[in-house]
This record gives sequence, C-alpha cells and structure tokens, in this order.
Amino acid sequence: MKGLKKAAAALLCVALAVSAAVPAGAEESAVFTKLASYSVGVQNADGGVAEIVEYNPDNGKMYVVSGATRSLRIVDLAGVQAGSTADLGAGTDISIGDIAQQAEPGFVFGDFTSVAVSTQKKGIVCAVQAAGTADPGMLLVLDYDGGYLAHYMVGVQPDMVALTPDGLTALTADEGEPRDGYGPGVTDPKGSVSIVRLDTGVVTTADFTAFDGAQARAALVADNVLLKKDTNPSVDLEPEYIAVTPD
Repeated sequence: MKGLKKAAAALLCVALAVSAAVPAGAEESAVFTKLASYSVGVQNADGGVAEIVEYNPDNGKMYVVSGATRSLRIVDLAGVQAGSTADLGAGTDISIGDIAQQAEPGFVFGDFTSVAVSTQKKGIVCAVQAAGTADPGMLLVLDYDGGYLAHYMVGVQPDMVALTPDGLTALTADEGEPRDGYGPGVTDPKGSVSIVRLDTGVVTTADFTAFDGAQARAALVADNVLLKKDTNPSVDLEPEYIAVTPD
C-alpha cells in the first residue's frame, strides 16, 4: 500500500481495455479508451486521496476508499457508455468511522484502508484500523448501499482485504507496523493474517509466533528471508497484500 499512498493523483479513470487488431504472429497489445473520469474533489501532495476502488457488477457501482475523508464513496457508473465521456457526479459518502464505532462499543476509529465486494453475500467488506497503533482492527460488512450488516475483530492494522473466489471468506493483511517508532515502552505489534468466514462468522487470526524460536528463526534466515537483527519474526513480518489461489 505504501506505493499507492505516495501517488499524488486524486483522479480515478474508468477505462475499457480492448485487444488491438494485429497481424497473425505479431505480439498483441492493449488499447485503452477513456470512457469516464471521477474526482473525489480533494487533493493531497502526499497522495492517498482515492486509494482503492472496487467495482460491483450487481449494481454497476464502484466503491472508493477516500483517504482524505476516511469514508467510503459510492459512485454510479450507469452513465458510462462506449463512444462517450461521462461525468460520474459526486457520489455518496458513507462514514466508515461512525458505523464502526457504533458497531463495537469502545472501538476508536483510526483509518479506513481497503474494500472488496462479495456478490455472493451481497455485501461490501471494509478493512478498518483502530486509532491505537497496537489495537485490534475490524472487518466491517455493509450492504450495497452502505448500511451496516456485521463486523468482526481482526489483527492489528488491517491494511488490505481480499476475498476467496467463492466470496464467502475474507482475509485481511494485518500489517502491525511500529507506527510510534522504536524506543523504550513502544510496542511493535505482531503482523498477522485474519481469516473471516462470512457465512459462519468464525474468525481465525494467524501470526508468525511459531518462528520466534532461535532454530525456526535461523531456518528463515537460511532460506533468505530478510529479518531485522535482534527482533522476533512475529513482530518483524508485516503483511500488506494477499493473493488467493483459484481453489
């Protein structure tokens, strides 16, 4: 996610990719034709304004993580047609922080980092971080219009959410960065991956504690895993992204 956060662009482009007509045996290339554009209306020199976008084929809308407002922006793509350039309008803002704090008493909202669409569950899953840099985060499930459906507590600083192909299991990359820096009394949270069964509500969080022993740590280093000296792998490893196999 760090590379995306450094991008200064506040403009989202919706494009149609078409294979170009090429002679037999020649290498194929892609041609992109601009159909529409959308601006969140805010600029930030440090980036992270319109960071993640997810399309919902059920209702023809896109869901945008707005880093500037820490909200979910819902934008209708119904006006997007081939051969024309559409103005997508303002969209609708959903306050993720308000919903998260109402859903879980005592939870203090910090940031909204990622979104994914489960058409099987007819829901939008959102990765939500707590204000405390060592506090558990939340997976928030909304309906297509942004209404609350359910929530699940996950690992520290969920930075990305992915769905299995059947749309029934959500996985969060819980980064667990030492955002308060290093020093006496500062906690470096454990990195982890949380597995949330959306059909049963069962949550399993897997961390790297099993590699903290001297022998296990040495085996990682011997296998060319880069680790910080004098630091346990359980706090040194910080997941940021998840890919899921088709099965």
